[in-house]
Amino acid sequence: MVTRALPPGSQWLTITEEVGIPLPTFEGFCCLHGIPYKRLWQWKRRYPEFADAVERAKSHQTNIFMVNAFLGYYQQSFCVFFMKAVIIPRQAANA
Repeated sequence: MVTRALPPGSQWLTITEEVGIPLPTFEGFCCLHGIPYKRLWQWKRRYPEFADAVERAKSHQTNIFMVNAFLGYYQQSFCVFFMKAVIIPRQAANA
């Protein structure tokens, strides 16, 4: 397995040639830390700083998806679906 940093000079973003950058999810975060998924969104509504952190995490998810998609780690049909179902509505809501 070969690993490299993307973009050049980035220390935090590591990609493997076989599977790409793992795409983190809020569901996975909740499972990992034993937090009910519903509570995450309750905190988002209650705490403005937490809401800002969630929005930054969503931006990171979008970036990771785009890097993996451009490098060809996802099938084209999945990319089209994910863009229409997740990325475009998310960007429209933030506009």
